[in-house]
Amino acid sequence: MRHASLVLAPAILLALSPLQSLAGPIVDKATEAERLLEANDPAGAMNAIRSAYDEVWAKMPLTASNVTQIDSADGFGVYAPRASDVYKPGEPIAVYVELAGYALGRNNTGGSEIGADVDIELKNAAGKMVWSGKGIMKARQQVRAFNKEFFLKLDLKLNGAPPGRYVATYAVKDAYSNKTTSFDVSFEIAA
Repeated sequence: MRHASLVLAPAILLALSPLQSLAGPIVDKATEAERLLEANDPAGAMNAIRSAYDEVWAKMPLTASNVTQIDSADGFGVYAPRASDVYKPGEPIAVYVELAGYALGRNNTGGSEIGADVDIELKNAAGKMVWSGKGIMKARQQVRAFNKEFFLKLDLKLNGAPPGRYVATYAVKDAYSNKTTSFDVSFEIAA
């Protein structure tokens, strides 16, 4: 029996070694949240999880998600998706996008603010750039707390654009850090 326990000890240590690699501030905060929840302190547990979330947020790149062509948008997650990517001549191309990983900054009156600046490049079906614009949109939102729900509604108006397929590349820069991201939106202008 003694021989078997000597063989099992290294096996147990090897099995537990991945748990040691998980140690860090996020795991510590999640562990604290578990402890608080078991101690019947759900508010404290939620604060510990928020703290872990903030840790991830600060380290992530600026990220665009849920890029959707829309008919309308009234708030974060409150939008009506467009049924088709085909537009009439002169009809605006409206895009909804959610951002994550941005920084909190100060506006010129000293209040807290989040924001983004947007450039656009437009290419035709052959991949040739037919138009570009720098600083087409500057979005700012004053906040009292570091809001993690920030969306952009981007309206692109192509008056006089010939019929055909296009790809718009949106380059988004966080207003309060050096973080950037980009995404493409494909659409057609009908004849």
